[in-house]
Amino acid sequence: MLLTVCDDQRIRFWSTAGDSLGSFVHDARINSAAFSRDGRQILSAGDDGLVLLRTLAGDTLKRLDHPQGVTGAILSADGKWLLSAARDENVYLWELGGDSLSGHLQQVLPHGRTVHSLDFSPDGQHFLTASDEKTAYLWPLRAQDVSGDALLQYRILLPHDGGITAAGFSPDGRFILTAARDSSARLWKTEIDTLPIFHHDRVVMTAQFSPDSREVLSAARDGEVALWSAAGEQLQVFHHDDDVRTAQFSPDGKRILTASYDGTARLWSLEGAAPVRFTHRDTVFSAVFSPDGRQILTASYDYTARLWRDNGDSLAIFRHRGKVNTAVFSPDGRQVLTASDDGSARLWRSNGDSLAVLPHDDWVYGAVFSPDGKRLL
Repeated sequence: MLLTVCDDQRIRFWSTAGDSLGSFVHDARINSAAFSRDGRQILSAGDDGLVLLRTLAGDTLKRLDHPQGVTGAILSADGKWLLSAARDENVYLWELGGDSLSGHLQQVLPHGRTVHSLDFSPDGQHFLTASDEKTAYLWPLRAQDVSGDALLQYRILLPHDGGITAAGFSPDGRFILTAARDSSARLWKTEIDTLPIFHHDRVVMTAQFSPDSREVLSAARDGEVALWSAAGEQLQVFHHDDDVRTAQFSPDGKRILTASYDGTARLWSLEGAAPVRFTHRDTVFSAVFSPDGRQILTASYDYTARLWRDNGDSLAIFRHRGKVNTAVFSPDGRQVLTASDDGSARLWRSNGDSLAVLPHDDWVYGAVFSPDGKRLL
């Protein structure tokens, strides 16, 4: 079964043959949607001010009302807590225990500007919020701290000199990485001491930890991608000819894959070999590794997604009638999912054979597989 989200205010279910099995509805644009960690529930947030947690059968488990549209929502790893960010510039902390459909609102946390990032720490002891007000906040999530003024008393400020564009915990939960419009990414200890600042000359668009949390990768609008040690030493710099859209480590942490508005994705070896180029006729909007790290999947504004060997050989082309906004592998690497401005998401075999066309009434910005690969969002 597959699941897609579109600007027509619906979350749709499909069979892998492309047959429609049903849909969920918001009364306004859907701004975020995700599977629960076990893949058995779907969380969605929309401009109708609702966050809905539903079973795959469509039964509503939680309906959380907000005074304005909701831009994002996430679940804690244990499913007991939920964070939501609304257009009223507040973050809402909900406890989901019990049978109440409306959940239990524990806190409304004012931020003063639009909130861009929400994250729970892997151990569930903290959560992180970040906004355009130049500050990320680290909050405790112990039961005794979430009521009254305790959260505000114990929050820790992580300041920048510009609005924060992204923030998240490292995989081991020991560090926090923030990226901002002040042309820097910064690394912090969760404990909390401020650690190195990773400076660029332009806005930092993305920052990511290596799989072992020992290195940091950051990419900026000037086409520069920098690799840093966690101690703040700049190890290597990689350059594109235009803004960098995405940058990520390979699964083994030994290579870096970047995508740029210069019409290329590039695979960089950390041992200094010349980069492998994957060329499109227009902006490469995303580039990802296959689960085993041996293949590359790119999505481009030239109306195609392409599958490549990591040596640059082209393996397959997946064609749309509009810009391709995303392309991802299934967890087993055997299928490819694409989403396009042509109003469709499409499921393919990795050899390029079409398996299903999932029509929508508007542009499709993103699509992902569920953790078990049996559903799609």
